[in-house]
Amino acid sequence: MLRRCSLLIALLLVPAAPAEAEPVTVPGGPESIRRLVGLREHPAGENFILEVSRLLHSGSDSSSSAGGFDRRSAVAAFAKDLEEWRERQGCPTLLSTKPEAWDGTRRALQWLGYRIRGEGAGFEAEPLDSAEALRRQAFLDVLGYSSSETLRRLAAGQDVSVACGDGEAQLPFGLAAWRETLDLDEKRLNSGNAFLHFVKSERASRMMVALHAVDARTREALRAIAQPAGGYAGWRLLYDEALDGFVLFPEVLRIRDGRLRLPGGDAADPVWEAVVGEPPSDTAKFVVKLFNSGGGKAAYVVEALRQLPELTARALVLGRSRGTDESIERFRGLYDSIGPGGRTFWSSARNPYDFIHLTGFLPSATGGEIVPPGGPDLWLEALSRSRFPADEQDLSRILADAAERRASPDEFLEKLLRRDVAGAAGSVPAAKQFIVVSSLVRGKPVLADPGTILLLTRGLERLHAFYAPLEDLPLDDPAVVRKYLFTLDRLDTNGTDRDAELRAGLFQTSVELLSTLCRSGSLPDATARELFRAFLDLPLFATPKTDIAAGFADFDGWLRSGLLGALREEEARFLGKMRTAALERDPEDEGPQPSRTEDGLVAAALAGWRPPAVFPWRGGSYVYDPTSVGAARRRAFAATQEHVPLAILAYVAAQREKALGAARQGDVDATRAALMELLEGLAAMPPDREADARVRETAGRARRVLAALQIASPADIGRVVEEGLAHLDALRAERTFEALAVHVYSSSVLDPADLVFTDSLLVKRHSFSWAGRTGVAAPSPFETVRIETPGDGAPLRLAGSFTGLAEPLGLLHAEGLVYEAGSFIANDRVRAGLVVPVALLTPARLQDDALHFVALSCRATEQLPAALASLPDADRHEAWRTIAGDLVPATRWNRLVEEKAPRAGTHLSPSDLFRIGRRLVLRADDALPRVPAALEAREAWGRLVGRFGEAGAVDRIAELGPRPFDWTGRGRLADVDLPSYERLSEYRLPQIFADRLYDLKITVARSMTETGEPAELFPLFLESALEGLLRRARMAFAFDWRPLVDGVPGPSPASRDELLGTALEKGRITRSEGPGTW
Repeated sequence: MLRRCSLLIALLLVPAAPAEAEPVTVPGGPESIRRLVGLREHPAGENFILEVSRLLHSGSDSSSSAGGFDRRSAVAAFAKDLEEWRERQGCPTLLSTKPEAWDGTRRALQWLGYRIRGEGAGFEAEPLDSAEALRRQAFLDVLGYSSSETLRRLAAGQDVSVACGDGEAQLPFGLAAWRETLDLDEKRLNSGNAFLHFVKSERASRMMVALHAVDARTREALRAIAQPAGGYAGWRLLYDEALDGFVLFPEVLRIRDGRLRLPGGDAADPVWEAVVGEPPSDTAKFVVKLFNSGGGKAAYVVEALRQLPELTARALVLGRSRGTDESIERFRGLYDSIGPGGRTFWSSARNPYDFIHLTGFLPSATGGEIVPPGGPDLWLEALSRSRFPADEQDLSRILADAAERRASPDEFLEKLLRRDVAGAAGSVPAAKQFIVVSSLVRGKPVLADPGTILLLTRGLERLHAFYAPLEDLPLDDPAVVRKYLFTLDRLDTNGTDRDAELRAGLFQTSVELLSTLCRSGSLPDATARELFRAFLDLPLFATPKTDIAAGFADFDGWLRSGLLGALREEEARFLGKMRTAALERDPEDEGPQPSRTEDGLVAAALAGWRPPAVFPWRGGSYVYDPTSVGAARRRAFAATQEHVPLAILAYVAAQREKALGAARQGDVDATRAALMELLEGLAAMPPDREADARVRETAGRARRVLAALQIASPADIGRVVEEGLAHLDALRAERTFEALAVHVYSSSVLDPADLVFTDSLLVKRHSFSWAGRTGVAAPSPFETVRIETPGDGAPLRLAGSFTGLAEPLGLLHAEGLVYEAGSFIANDRVRAGLVVPVALLTPARLQDDALHFVALSCRATEQLPAALASLPDADRHEAWRTIAGDLVPATRWNRLVEEKAPRAGTHLSPSDLFRIGRRLVLRADDALPRVPAALEAREAWGRLVGRFGEAGAVDRIAELGPRPFDWTGRGRLADVDLPSYERLSEYRLPQIFADRLYDLKITVARSMTETGEPAELFPLFLESALEGLLRRARMAFAFDWRPLVDGVPGPSPASRDELLGTALEKGRITRSEGPGTW
């Protein structure tokens, strides 16, 4: 008898089988509701009611929605209207202007919100403007019948039949589960009213979303954490006592073998008991307290620690402490230092650089401790004040003082977690400085030098925008990096007059050009390093407040003899190889010719010298020359802007020397003629249109040198010219700055024909000053570039640094597109997230093997479900969590486990497929499944590494990646893992979410690989796909990512033919006269 009782008790404690979904009624059918709330059909067949609940939960802020209305109220009102329509008009409804049916039709049209005049087919319908009338005028559209078309057909004497029946959808987990969870009886929740209950009840719909966000094993185990066993008492406990915290942090719960697993492992249970106030062994009490303790703080902290590797999480919770009391005291100190990252820990819109953001950048644990790059002493010193060191000697003293601190890693962590530290213009999050600097160091090991870390940290708030070139320049000497950072600080703090602007402008444009040339491969690493060292030594930048006229000659010499000379050598080397190949094909083929001008040389070098690609099309061979196309686009943009080209500036320099020589010989006429040529070349005779009055004054002073010659005697002419050289050189500096700025702009232009470029003074108007704007931070030429909103009648202009131009210029390009009806992109930050990864692409870095690696990595992920199919459900859940737990939320990989024939591409975005597949390919982990595509991808990776080295291979893959500026601080395209769209949408700043929007590149790369297109054509297909996506994307709410990544078409045969036909018309491709012809 005792055995039977024990067995009965055991059976009662075992949860029932997983709840099955069951059908419930949807008023008007699911498609009507989709039309009403702007919810498109999900390609994976996602549960409809869950989709609606997620939409209502995610887009609850009406200002974030496409329609700008309260969706819950809209659905409830539609259901009520539908019921009334059926009562009054019947279902189906026949609308007709025939005499016997007209009275009923008139009533129907009046009910639909129209004032009806006339009889029969000659009626007129005037729409009313009351709230009810406006809502009902869309009633037929929701049912799938165009209101305007219905009125047109009736006026034409045609009958219209309106079906208005209901449909069905599957209620997740079934009615019985929800009745118990929500404490409702059958009358209050049944198949007829369940859908509307979840629409009207925000708490119920939030609970549904939260349950789906928990991994399936935990979700089932949660049912049994409360009594009575065998039902859904555990779910009801969460609903009744912990819903707010559970909705925000559902993934903190992980139950395995009946135990709640927490960061730090079993040894950390006493720590969590001390923090939460209940032992983890009492799951029900602990879970409720976890979600409510400290206003949700405990759950927030567990959520953050979940994304860490196991050893790192253990180090953060336990440290090197051996005793329980010591561990508790230690972690309590860290825990108390953690701020909410928003108004409260329960805030659904957090600020960036909070604890969850930070934990993804903490280094792996070493010896049970988390030690930052450079050590805790260095970071405590770096974060302790904002003063930027004056020079190397000052920096050495600071580093020596830091070494005396003897700080522990825990002291550094507490400083980091306390949120704010002193900044240049007020307090800033310490986590921001650590995230950005450590991310840069991780991507560029030369930056790991202690002095460099301190300078990067102290200069971040003022100079961050111009850290981007450090990602491109092939620097290998920390001393040079430090010199660069000291120069940035010097240029930003030594004066605010026009000379200071010119020094900063010449510096920035030169560095940006140099870094772009390195990205395009037009300068060998050794040459680039030599040029950069010489550049930093120029008096104009190395000495504070050097007069422009005094320092310009050395700068001009570096530009012409150094940079342009090096480019001529590289061009000759490339053309020599091409001519050799051309002669082997055809002895009479002269091959490609060198650029005729300095501007043509720079344009081609910025595009990158690369052999043309030959491909088949329309029965023939065609050539796409990425170098010529890229150079032509840059020249076309330059032609829209008023500036003095580099070629003319070279002529001006020659006239300067000619005038000086003639003056010294007393030749008045020759001197005047040379000066006239010089001033005309500098657009000062007649005066050029100027966007800046100060430049106009500089041109005026230069003209007065010529005027002074008119009255000078032959004996005085040498003195007059000598004294006037400073004014002439100042104008040369202005024009050189403008010429370089045009080249910098040209590399970020997607289409030179954009309407904004009809403003020929756009580049000249670029605001590059320390004045003119109010705010917390003082304006600076080194701040992130932005579009300045013009005042009444004022022209548009850009302001800030010359790095990062791709974002504002890309946005201006997107604004000029013609959008399809109904398209909606939530805001400019999201639009920029789509445009910038395309605009920053460096075509010269594109490689077939890189595209193959990306495509095969995606295919490896798609093969993963089949590779895991033979495993038990529990093991498959664990496999997906291990491989992709930090990239994809449980709500999506649950489906991959639960479906009988899962297709990874229906639940994972293209970038998800790639990042997961990349791990399958490159991780040396025997626990990861072996799939065929991963082996092929590894071969493609090996070929990339063989050609370019490992760092070079990463750079080629990065061309297909994101520009994660707001999440990592990186200003260039990067090969990095980013959190899921769902995680990023938890932050209030849309640019955090937008960092992730590079899926389009993955889709196009896959499509091109499948059709055998050469990598050189990637920009053609990508730009076309981008414009198509921008035109038709329809987001339902602020962070609705699926319309931006799902269903992006690749190059189909028809679209390929149209795209190449357009390219042929524009001269971007040409017919090949023979195989491989230039």
